[in-house]
Amino acid sequence: MSDVKPADKSEEREKSLLSNIRESAHKIWLAGLGAYAQYEKLGQEGIRFFETLVKDGEEVQARTQHRMDEMKEKLKSKTTDKLENRINQLRDILPTSTRDELKELSHQIEELSEAVKALASEKKPATSASRSSSSTTKKAVSA
Repeated sequence: MSDVKPADKSEEREKSLLSNIRESAHKIWLAGLGAYAQYEKLGQEGIRFFETLVKDGEEVQARTQHRMDEMKEKLKSKTTDKLENRINQLRDILPTSTRDELKELSHQIEELSEAVKALASEKKPATSASRSSSSTTKKAVSA
């Protein structure tokens, strides 16, 4: 039996994939630099060769971008489906009465919050008024 968890294996695969992508990107960069060096060495023939490479590169980029967009959409759809399924499972676990009670409690919390805000706004002017009346009382007492 393996002690490695599925999440750990997935993380290792991601790291390996990223490493491979970085390595490939670096090699592609170096190949581009090499092509440019050949372009400079070969003169007119190098110009045609370089233009052919650029054209081929643009075609590859267009194809891979299309594939990446498709993969992104599939992944997004798959993730959304999994999330919706999980939410539905959780809803099924909670009894209907509990869900109704939670809605009611949420509503009551909103009402209480509004009432507290209203009381707080009413209390502020009263506090300053009570301070001025108490200072007036203190002045009258000391006189």
